[in-house]
Amino acid sequence: YMGCSYVVTFHSTVPCEWPELRSAFEARFQKLPEETPDPVPDPIQEPFSHPAPVVADFPLVDSRMTRLLHPAQPIPGARPVPRARLDMAFGNNCQRLVDGWWEYEFCNTKWLRQVHTEDGIVKAEHWLGLGPMALQQDAVGRRAVRYDDGTRTMLQQLRALPNPKVTGEWQFVPATSDLRGHYTTLLSGGNVCDITGKPRETQVMLFCSPSGPDGMKVSEVKPCQYALVITARVPCNWPELKSG
Repeated sequence: YMGCSYVVTFHSTVPCEWPELRSAFEARFQKLPEETPDPVPDPIQEPFSHPAPVVADFPLVDSRMTRLLHPAQPIPGARPVPRARLDMAFGNNCQRLVDGWWEYEFCNTKWLRQVHTEDGIVKAEHWLGLGPMALQQDAVGRRAVRYDDGTRTMLQQLRALPNPKVTGEWQFVPATSDLRGHYTTLLSGGNVCDITGKPRETQVMLFCSPSGPDGMKVSEVKPCQYALVITARVPCNWPELKSG
C-alpha cells in the first residue's frame, strides 16, 4: 500500500454466525451443517470384524510403491472395480486405529483423519485426505466432537472442499515384483502441508489377508503424502485376486 494507508485485519470467532458470513459459507459449501440437538450414536467401529492388526502381515510400502492416482500418473495395469463392492465391504462405518500419540479415523469415500485427544477433547487434528462424500449430511458428518473452544459437528469442523478430481473410485492393481495385488483409491485435499505448501493426500491400499485378523496401518511415505494399508479377509475371494 502506498503512502500512509494501512489495512488492519482482525481474526475472531465472533462474526462466524453473522448472516452475511453464513450465506457466503452456504454458497461455497452448498449447505451449512446444522447443530445436532441430540447426541448422535458414534458410528466408529473397528476395521471390518477384528480389531487387532497383525503387523507381520502388513505389506512393506514405501514411496516407490505408492503411485498416487492422479490422472497424469496412471498406475500401469490398474483397472477399475465396482465401487458398490467396496461400499458394501466398508459399510457406513468408519475404522479406527490407535498408534501411539495419534489416532487415525478412516471413513470410506469421506476422509482419513489424524487426531489426538485428551479426556475426550481434541487437542490436535489433521485431515490427511478427503473423498468425494466428505460433506455428506449423515451420521458421520453430524457426529459431535469436543474441542477446547466448544463442541462442533464433523461438518462444522471440516471447512474445506474435497478435490473435484477425487472420484472415490477404486482400482485393482495387479501384483508386481515388490508388491502383491491390491485395491486402491485416493484421498486428497487435506490440510495444507507446512513443508510442501500443498494439501495432504493419502493412497488407500486394501490387501487380502486370508489368515486374519483384519487391521490397518498408516505410513508417511513422503512429506505429507500417506499410505493407508488395510489388510482383511473380505477381498480374498474377489474375482481380480482369485484370477490373479
